Amino acid sequence: MKIVITLFHVIVLGIAILVIGIGAGYWGYGLMKSGSETIFQQSIQQQNQENEVSDIDNSATVNYSGTFQLSQSNEEVKFVKGDIEWNNPEEYPPFGLIIVSTPDQTVEYKKIGNIKKEGFFKGNNLILVRTDYGMDSEYYYVIPHEDKNYVISSRSSVPGYNNIDQKNTLTAPLITITELDFPEIIYGLKPRQTLKRYATWGGFWFDGKEKVFVFEHPDYGAVYENAGHGFSVQSPDGREVAYELVIDFVNDRNVPQITWSDGTRNNDAYISTDIGGCGNTNVVSVMSSNDMDITRDLVIAGKNTQGDTMWALKNINHSLLKKIYDEQYFVVDYDGTGAKKISYDEFTQKHPVFFWKDSFGRMIKFQKQEFLPVAECAKPVIYLYPEHEQHVTVHLEPKGGFTYSEPRYTNGWNVNAFPDGRLVDSETGKEYPYLFWEGRGGYYEIPKKGFVVERGGVEQLLREKLAIIGLNDTEIRDFVEYWVPEMQTAPYYFVTFMGNQTMDTLAPLALNPKPDTVIRVLMDFVPLDQPIDVEPLVLRTITRKGFTVVEWGGVRH
Repeated sequence: MKIVITLFHVIVLGIAILVIGIGAGYWGYGLMKSGSETIFQQSIQQQNQENEVSDIDNSATVNYSGTFQLSQSNEEVKFVKGDIEWNNPEEYPPFGLIIVSTPDQTVEYKKIGNIKKEGFFKGNNLILVRTDYGMDSEYYYVIPHEDKNYVISSRSSVPGYNNIDQKNTLTAPLITITELDFPEIIYGLKPRQTLKRYATWGGFWFDGKEKVFVFEHPDYGAVYENAGHGFSVQSPDGREVAYELVIDFVNDRNVPQITWSDGTRNNDAYISTDIGGCGNTNVVSVMSSNDMDITRDLVIAGKNTQGDTMWALKNINHSLLKKIYDEQYFVVDYDGTGAKKISYDEFTQKHPVFFWKDSFGRMIKFQKQEFLPVAECAKPVIYLYPEHEQHVTVHLEPKGGFTYSEPRYTNGWNVNAFPDGRLVDSETGKEYPYLFWEGRGGYYEIPKKGFVVERGGVEQLLREKLAIIGLNDTEIRDFVEYWVPEMQTAPYYFVTFMGNQTMDTLAPLALNPKPDTVIRVLMDFVPLDQPIDVEPLVLRTITRKGFTVVEWGGVRH
């Protein structure tokens, strides 16, 4: 019995050892597997980190989408009123944020405030850094802190233009300054004084020149009427922020909702600005005593949907009507149907112009669209270069509307685009080398910088400057074939160019899919009897990467 028991214990002990061994084996295998997975995950994380560091180190070059990449700060700060002591913009020693790429490129550093808020940035200055490339510009809000530059926000119309010193710069997207956030809409002190923001690329810093005080806004301070008859306020950082009056009886097709005195309703489009170049010379056309005697020259013409009186010129031979008919109204027979100018009597009977007193007491002129000057954005053409054949939708919104398009623009162009630039219209199946349009844009200011050239040197100048901007041989050939014959009547010409910023204001462009590179060029010119001295316009090459869109046009006077 004793021996039997001993054997039994041995057997039980052996079984126990076996079970423990199997369990330990599984546990060891699991530990090894877990450890190997942990090591593998750490390896992947390390590789990702190395890739991230590599992306940052290589970010001095423009990436595939045309934008720049900087390392990012996690500092989260919200500056509200009282956190920054603002000052009038004053010169600040350059600290190398912008890498100057051309001899004529200008960079200005302006101290605009000092941080008073307790915390990480207390006592540091707030700097606005602005660089001008001639056709385009960009600016940055920066807080220099110790040996780093914290870029709070930036604005640029061309993503690839961000020549930033990457080594000492951090983006700080979690830092906000609420006092610089101006709304799209503000309101005056009286009913129907709704003001909407508009872009002002021509101006930047606020100044009091040609401005008239209008009212004091409770949140944004003094509001002034500016030279273009828009409204301007001064941002705390010294910039000008501009607004225009929302005219509440005109629909989105520029058709004023009016019932004329004879009981008929208006169905025609009118423009309330003065036309010049490719767009408008003002935000609204305000009449003065030099234009007409408001108390004696006007007669009631009808009422709008708001109950306001619409006015017309009493004398059908008034000098303003004569000027419109003789100097501004021309007929272009685009389609060869024999369109021609109507008689003066017919012209005066078609309500060519009317006037409306706005809520600020200004008498605003509305001119019928069919009688506007022929100055327009002439033959802008749009080339599409996708990386592979694909369907592309193009939306374009010239502020003053289209006068012609090819193929026909119907709430957008829909085409199949090929890498060599060929386009096939989805509606007709017809092939085109580019999208063609003519029309009128919005309010813009013609640059004073440019080039003066003799008539015989026009073609060489255009070829040289367009190549610098980044157009290819085909685009340059198309450009000079159209424009050189238009520039042969004067002995000299002043020639200037505008880029994406101006074109995005005159005629906003949107594509689906979104392109990687966009180059938009608008030329304007002035015939000269004698050469004049002008400051040269800085031009900079835009690198073409990925799906590229190129648009060129000019101003027909």
